[in-house]
Amino acid sequence: MIVSVGKKRYYNPQTNVFDLQKKKARSWDWYDDVWKKVDKCVFCDLKDRYVIFEKNGIVLTSNLFPYTDAHLLIVPRRHIEYVKEFTNEEWEALRGVMYVAKKVLRKAFKKKNLWFIYREGALGHAQKTVGHLHIQVVPYIDGLVKINYQPISWAPGEVGDRLKEESSYMDDKFEKFILKYGKYQPVERRIVVNGIITNSKNELLLIKKKNTLEDGWQTPSGGVDGNESLEEALKREVFEETQLRIEDVKFIGIDEEEMPILFEEGFVKKWRCIFIHYRAKVLSTRGGQAGDDAKEMRWVAANNLKKYRLSKLTQKVLKKVGIIS
Repeated sequence: MIVSVGKKRYYNPQTNVFDLQKKKARSWDWYDDVWKKVDKCVFCDLKDRYVIFEKNGIVLTSNLFPYTDAHLLIVPRRHIEYVKEFTNEEWEALRGVMYVAKKVLRKAFKKKNLWFIYREGALGHAQKTVGHLHIQVVPYIDGLVKINYQPISWAPGEVGDRLKEESSYMDDKFEKFILKYGKYQPVERRIVVNGIITNSKNELLLIKKKNTLEDGWQTPSGGVDGNESLEEALKREVFEETQLRIEDVKFIGIDEEEMPILFEEGFVKKWRCIFIHYRAKVLSTRGGQAGDDAKEMRWVAANNLKKYRLSKLTQKVLKKVGIIS
């Protein structure tokens, strides 16, 4: 049951309805008594219907006893009291969920200024009534410190339902945050095929890539997608970057290096790359042109390679196969 008082509605979390008489959020004298009568940790027993967003054991939920409208909580699933108990994965997820909370409240409720109030430690410390570590996400309004509890216009259940409509938006923001700012994520391992491609004149195919921190001329290379074989991946990458088709593909060796990768969005992430090197020949040089993420391509005779500034990785593999010394 939801009732209105003029343009304002007031919510009583004890009865889960809006109340004509009690017009302040979380201001009733029975609030502390509620927690004293609960014989279990409510955060450990968090029901799925209250979960707005969750990643790696960190939950975003509505505060059932809000200070003001759209007041949220961030809670670890595990019962911990102190930040030192977080695993690296939980800490990383916490950072991402804090970012998601900020973004989704701005989008859905136009809340631009937020307080993140961190609560840890034993009961009774800092007016804390729950032993389970949690973070209050409080939309800031002028005078909140003095007035403390504000009239509210949205029930916590309504807040949760509205934010759940933004599930795709929250997933997208979390993934972009972790990809861009992640510190504790394991270094991603990536399989990369690399081709020493020659033509009928025994010239070597070199390209310059658009988005790379590995500056200089390189041999065509790229990651393996889906279920394709290594040879299929090399053929695809060479065609995407040069519009040329290759044949007579032969394996020549493997290297493993940890290196920074520049993404099109402009940020950098470190990957541990396993380079699978191959030799191959082109079927025809006709129609060859730079494409995909290659901005230039050239055929270069071996005795002219010293005139080109080659990437470190390209120098390494060409030395390994004896093309340069």
